[in-house]
Amino acid sequence: MFKDLNDFIAALEKERELARIADEVSPDLEICAVTDRVSKSPGGGPGLLFERPTGYGMPVAVNLFGSMKRMCMALGVGKLDDLAAAIRQFRTHLTRIQSLKEMREVGRRLAEAQEKAGVDVPVSEAYRSLNERSRLVYELSGGTPQSLDHGTSDPQGAQTNE
Repeated sequence: MFKDLNDFIAALEKERELARIADEVSPDLEICAVTDRVSKSPGGGPGLLFERPTGYGMPVAVNLFGSMKRMCMALGVGKLDDLAAAIRQFRTHLTRIQSLKEMREVGRRLAEAQEKAGVDVPVSEAYRSLNERSRLVYELSGGTPQSLDHGTSDPQGAQTNE
């Protein structure tokens, strides 16, 4: 990935995906006309860096993401389908994590209800086992145990943050 826009522009230049325009160019109509013509060329044309826009001390960069190759470079993928697959996989992990959180809550409430009713069933042990499995799955998917568990207590009153 790129640390900032300058880093990305340098990478575009290295890949010959950037054209620098050193001449003074009017930002009112000239930059727009050049950009329109270049971006409509086959493949989207190169990214453009107008180094001296008339009346301004800051360069103007346009069409930096105007081709599939440059979009993929910016997103750090070989092709956009790779990004779509990564997003689908991430959503699957989020769904699993949410399901685990819901199962933990059901187990916690069941254990509380049994404790209030005076029923002596080893639900608290099952709750602890579920808690540990959900932590493991959450950590494997890139999360942290602290973000999964917000200090809720187990049925016997002990803190579940370990």
